Amino acid sequence: MEIDNYFSLIQSAFANLEGDGISYKKVFVSEETLKNRNPKLLGELIEETAIILEERIKKIEFEEWEEIGEDMPYNTLHFGIKRLREVGEYLKKLEKMENRDVDWILIGELTRITASLLNHINKTR
Repeated sequence: MEIDNYFSLIQSAFANLEGDGISYKKVFVSEETLKNRNPKLLGELIEETAIILEERIKKIEFEEWEEIGEDMPYNTLHFGIKRLREVGEYLKKLEKMENRDVDWILIGELTRITASLLNHINKTR
C-alpha cells in the first residue's frame, strides 16, 4: 500500500464517521496532521472523534439487559469513548510525541468500541 493512499483511506474513515448532521467542527483530518504526529492537533482530532461517537450513539436504542452490568455493550461502549477523550486530553498537553504507546491505547479503545457496537447488533455479550 502506498503511503499517499494510506492517508487518503484514513481521511475517508474519519469522514465516514460523520453523519446525521454531526461533523468535525474544530479540526480537519489532514495528511500533515497525521504525518507530523502533532500531539495537540491529534489530541483535538481524538477528542472530536469521541464527541461525534457520543452524539451518534445517543440515537441507538439499547435494550435494558445491555445497560446493566459492567461488561454490557452500553457500558463498555461509553467506557471506550471516555478513554478516547482522556487520550485526546493527554495528547494536547504534550509538546511532542514521546512514544508510540498511545497508538496501542487508541487501537485498544477503538477495538473496544467496535466490539461493543457489534455485540449490540448481535445482541450478545
